Amino acid sequence: MESHTKTVNMGRRLGLAICSALFMAACGNGSDASDKTAEPSRDESSSRKLGYNINNFEFSFTGDPVKQYDYDGANLILTGGCIKGEGMGIGFSDTSKATQPEYFHFSFGDRSSPAPGDTGTFAIGKVEWMNGQNFDPAINAHVANMFIGDGTLTIDEHTGRGMGGRMKGSVEGAVENEKSGQRAVVSAKFDVNLACAR
Repeated sequence: MESHTKTVNMGRRLGLAICSALFMAACGNGSDASDKTAEPSRDESSSRKLGYNINNFEFSFTGDPVKQYDYDGANLILTGGCIKGEGMGIGFSDTSKATQPEYFHFSFGDRSSPAPGDTGTFAIGKVEWMNGQNFDPAINAHVANMFIGDGTLTIDEHTGRGMGGRMKGSVEGAVENEKSGQRAVVSAKFDVNLACAR
């Protein structure tokens, strides 16, 4: 009985020692911890509310449309890419609403593409904003409320290659609804884990 009690007590002491060591390792000593500013983890940053490979995405518009169908950041996906000499096409779509009236999609592209690492402002021939969609019983399918036009892409940061890279910038475009004739100016800021390749 006495041997069993000693074993239990030793186990408790060992457990406490391990917990204390882990606590100290995690927290560090006071002088070191106060001198350092930790980088936020992916879970601590705003990107936790956004889809994979999207660090930030903000969209706004001005013009004729009176309602904007919003997107669910957690279900936003990044599509496309850009290859020098083959063109650019990058998009953001809310996959949770693909078959619903509130579907959101925004994309931009051009027949040409910036080279890897390029920054600055570039003319782009295609800016698209799908501001919802309507079900058409005649064809038994949803029809996009699509605005199309052209605009400019400004790249502020551009490092790496392909999905191993990162691009941060903004897009602005003058777009028109292909059916109603409504016009709008759309703006988007983005920060994605994607960069142009050769």
